[in-house]
Amino acid sequence: MRVLIAAGGTGGHVFPAVAVAEKLIEQGCELNWVGRPQSLEEHESWRLGIPFVSMPLRGFKRKWSLSNLSALTMFFQGRRLVKETLEAFCPHILFALGSYVSAPAISAAIAMKFPVIVHEQNAIPGLVVRFFAKKVNVVALTQPLQSTLSGNCEVVGLPLRPGICLSREEAHYLEFGLNPSKKTLFVFGGSQGALQICYATLDLARFWEQQRPEWQILLQTGRRNFEEIGRASDTANLVAVPHLDEIGKAYACADVI
Repeated sequence: MRVLIAAGGTGGHVFPAVAVAEKLIEQGCELNWVGRPQSLEEHESWRLGIPFVSMPLRGFKRKWSLSNLSALTMFFQGRRLVKETLEAFCPHILFALGSYVSAPAISAAIAMKFPVIVHEQNAIPGLVVRFFAKKVNVVALTQPLQSTLSGNCEVVGLPLRPGICLSREEAHYLEFGLNPSKKTLFVFGGSQGALQICYATLDLARFWEQQRPEWQILLQTGRRNFEEIGRASDTANLVAVPHLDEIGKAYACADVI
């Protein structure tokens, strides 16, 4: 079975796609992935050994902006690239995760009569899912709260990677440079990080260094914030990492998340 995956943007869209991709690979399916260049989805695609089709994209602003003209041009360029991929790869189905990154692929697949499944992870469906809900074969929902959508909706839950749930092991602490005898707070602002959360965590680390020496902090900064936070970090009780491919190890170390 051949499956084309269209997912990207943030980890909230990418990692459910990774979970599905890993299971499909186990079952012997042939996969391709479409997404943005030099992105989280490209990184994960190549990590899994899945051929990646790159299409430069930009999200639309909700208010009028000249940048939307560029975004619209990129959308149609991406749609053309996906059509070429559909013709060459000829998948049995398109599996899309609802974000602007998946929109050109969904549009192209519908136009070319390929079956489409769209998965919505959020409690409030995004614009892409709402727009295409009546046009795709199935909208797979994480929870019933989203079932007010029009179209063929089924509640299937959220795909999770098996590595999310790991037992606590000393090796995980040592891999991060953490002290296994201390309590650990794991902080992250999603896959892309969040700068204000990072700086608030630095302030907490400085306070805990004096007042709560039994605690340490593991902070996922996001790749774009890593250098800045690394320069600002001045305590021994904080370990900063740009991104975690195996976030289950961080969960296993954490007493509080």
